[in-house]
Amino acid sequence: MKRLLLFLIPFFIMSCVSRPQIKLYNLNSGVNMYFFPASTWVGKNIKMDIDFNFKNDANIETICNINISQKRKLPSGLSSISLNADSIDYPLYNIKILTVDSRSNTVRITSALNYDDFLKIMKSKNIFLQIIIDDVKYECIPSGSFFMLQSEFQNNYFTIETILK
Repeated sequence: MKRLLLFLIPFFIMSCVSRPQIKLYNLNSGVNMYFFPASTWVGKNIKMDIDFNFKNDANIETICNINISQKRKLPSGLSSISLNADSIDYPLYNIKILTVDSRSNTVRITSALNYDDFLKIMKSKNIFLQIIIDDVKYECIPSGSFFMLQSEFQNNYFTIETILK
């Protein structure tokens, strides 16, 4: 019995480890806000931690917050950011710098993404982010935690939206 418990305890602990989960907040009649916790996206000499906030109202844009870190230098000269999903570019707009941390070579920005574009991205299978800093194009691919969030979103949100329409 003790051997069985020693064998099962690690599996129980691993099953309890929290994975990223979408947070849902009810705002008012029929409007919910969804928060996607940060997921890491990586490219050559660059790393980004990205979180999304959106409301299930097609007239409200999706907010995309990004921590951008570059090896050995502070990211500056940012000229564009877009998400590419299934070979279609979805540009981020209203880009604003929130904080700059020169010790960790990290810049935190906030930006916006069209609501319908966000939904298309969440339905796609082939996703990466393009960013241009000082005329150099970087491409970052999402980590497994983003795909877990995407799957959770597809299994819950899209099902609900289909039923409501």
